[in-house]
Amino acid sequence: MKKIATLLMVMLGLSLISYFLWNYNLNKGLEFVKKGNYENAIQNFRMACKYKNKNGCIELGKAYFYMGDNEENITKIKSFFELASIYNNTLAYTGLGDIYFKEKNYNKSLEYYTKACNANNAKGCVAVGAIYLNGIGVEIDETKATKFYNQACQLGDNMGCTALANRYYNGDGVRIDYNKSSKLFTKACDNNNIVACEKLGNMYNQGEGVKQDIFEAIRLYKIACNNNFYSSCTTLGAIYFQGKDNLSKNYQLSEKYFSKSCSEDIGLACFGLGGLYVSMMNFSKAGIFYQKACDLKVENACQLKNYTDTLSRMSNYLYP
Repeated sequence: MKKIATLLMVMLGLSLISYFLWNYNLNKGLEFVKKGNYENAIQNFRMACKYKNKNGCIELGKAYFYMGDNEENITKIKSFFELASIYNNTLAYTGLGDIYFKEKNYNKSLEYYTKACNANNAKGCVAVGAIYLNGIGVEIDETKATKFYNQACQLGDNMGCTALANRYYNGDGVRIDYNKSSKLFTKACDNNNIVACEKLGNMYNQGEGVKQDIFEAIRLYKIACNNNFYSSCTTLGAIYFQGKDNLSKNYQLSEKYFSKSCSEDIGLACFGLGGLYVSMMNFSKAGIFYQKACDLKVENACQLKNYTDTLSRMSNYLYP
């Protein structure tokens, strides 16, 4: 009996030592990564991986990546990610999926992304959905794309919800359903997916799947514009220029939003500024922005530039 108790104590002691080393080397490695000392980090991660710490194997692969994605390091990264994948580590699955995708080995990439998705990794589901949607190494399959985007969304992935919302909005592989689309865009926007906020703004602007509400549309467009989605800034410029429903025209705000987009070479925004300055009878400024829109290949901008030049000369002649 004493021998059994002694043996159990020894086994327990060895387990505690292994557990200590299991975490000690991983944490030391992470400390070295923060300091940019990847060689020492690799030594510690290698020990953690040796003690079957799957996160140690993952971090070992990542450390080699930080040292440069040359062919030698990529080979090492793959070997340690594959070792981690034995322990069903979903980060290893997606990491291998990324590597094989970059290498254009689409069959292996799909294999690992699918493993990740089956283990409830949302990134893996989004990747599989994109592969089937675009027919990368497989036949295009709209139904499978929808299935995997739906699975990603159910796992709380904003990209998955946005992709699924787009499918219901456009009727890609499913029947058009603006109600479902708006709900999915709302879910993604509430979780800071800016693309979804812009799309939802369009739906409130047009009254698609939701009650038309220009003020809610403006709120959503402002979220997108503040995150440098210049198409939303341009739309805001147009809304304030034209006015809509219970919203009065506001040339000052129109100028603000058109200018933000035009400064980033968004041709339609420069074109909008040209129209705004014509409305304000400032033909010389209108000409400047029509010229920029013309340079950016916006249709009719060049003709309007010539027209405003004529108006500017006439204005100078009549009101010297």
